[in-house]
Amino acid sequence: MKEIALKASIGVMAFFLPIAELFFIVFCFVCADLVTGTMAAKNRHLPRTPRRFRKSVAKFKSYLIVIMLSFGADKILGAEWFMTHRAICAFLCGVEFVSMLENIAVITGNSVFVRLIKLIRGKVSPSGNVLNDILDEKQNYYGYGGQPTADIMHGDEGNKAPAKN
Repeated sequence: MKEIALKASIGVMAFFLPIAELFFIVFCFVCADLVTGTMAAKNRHLPRTPRRFRKSVAKFKSYLIVIMLSFGADKILGAEWFMTHRAICAFLCGVEFVSMLENIAVITGNSVFVRLIKLIRGKVSPSGNVLNDILDEKQNYYGYGGQPTADIMHGDEGNKAPAKN
């Protein structure tokens, strides 16, 4: 029984060996996002909890599963003209890169990063302040309350609601 399990595991590892570098690249992006996210949380005095770390690990596992499934589908379908697993990996790295830029914008508050995020997102911020929208999105995702974030760049004048008549 052990021989069969060993042979099966070696076969699975040999099948997925060509995408080992993709796993490493995605791992580096997820780790970089984790580090910048931790720095942003420290900068905002948010607790660094095991729950947030578990979400990063779960995200990485999900990424690996998606890459493996797309690689398997590429091999089964014989689509050599377009490697879906590489396109998916590039997309996932792009998502992590944007998240890193958002974290760096929160850490530094530099207008260059804020403008770059506005350019990437391609939309006008609902509140008029991209940084506050990023912080609110991350707060809602990690469950740190439903209170809108105070404007960290310009006081509270950017978040005032229009007066009702």
